[in-house]
Amino acid sequence: MISTVLAKANNHCIKTLNAKNATALDKDLMSIGAFSIDQLMELAGLSVSQAGNLKSIRIASRTS
Repeated sequence: MISTVLAKANNHCIKTLNAKNATALDKDLMSIGAFSIDQLMELAGLSVSQAGNLKSIRIASRTS
């Protein structure tokens, strides 16, 4: 279900889902976990913003 991709820039592993598995996970979370689509979208946005923030911190620490 989850594939691991090695990020070439700094040898960190990134776990990803393909579209089919992401859709299945969303359906499970909405039925079994009782999350709404709005909550899942908020969590996705939070994850993206945290990843972007972490990346910018790493870049800033290299240039300092």
